[in-house]
Amino acid sequence: MFCTQCGEQLEGTGPCKCGAPSPLGLVTGQPQQKTKRTDVVNITLRVLSLLIFVASVGLLAAKFASLANPPARIPGSSSAKARSTADRKSGGPETRFAIHTAHGDVSVIDFRQHPAQVSSDKTSFVVENTDSFVIAFYAPDSSFNIALESKPLKLARANAEKAFLRDLGISQNDACKLLISVGVPISVDYSAAGKDYGLSFCSGSPPIE
Repeated sequence: MFCTQCGEQLEGTGPCKCGAPSPLGLVTGQPQQKTKRTDVVNITLRVLSLLIFVASVGLLAAKFASLANPPARIPGSSSAKARSTADRKSGGPETRFAIHTAHGDVSVIDFRQHPAQVSSDKTSFVVENTDSFVIAFYAPDSSFNIALESKPLKLARANAEKAFLRDLGISQNDACKLLISVGVPISVDYSAAGKDYGLSFCSGSPPIE
């Protein structure tokens, strides 16, 4: 007589070693207990796998959220407390340097000696970093970028312009000679982002609300 499940030859009328019922329809209890334990283990492993998957998705979501809203900071930079160039000056004679432009040289306070932040390769400097705006300088092309970080945008630009003139120690006329852009991050105002508003007192600058 052979087992109907595994094909092994049976000895007498007892159950097969694989746990299949005997020819008399009797089933031993031990294989059933092992089967139940195996089912419990499989279910437990599936639950743990699901929890690990959910946790991984949560970490990825947090990572991408941080990338979508990066801090106003230069990668690989050292930082100081956010304050103005004038506040960081330690006194003594004022040091200036000339920025060459298509409209002539512009003499500015050397903010490179006391920046709010500076990149490791010393090519990018944050002149001032506040809750309302960030003023940055890129040395390779001597350009400035002002990011408006709060609303109303018109007020943020006005405050940024005052700080820009003060930090560089220049007039409005000289400021308009410089290569400078004024923009709004998407995180602040989606509809206003992607435009260069410039300085309000320079010709050709569009209005901002």
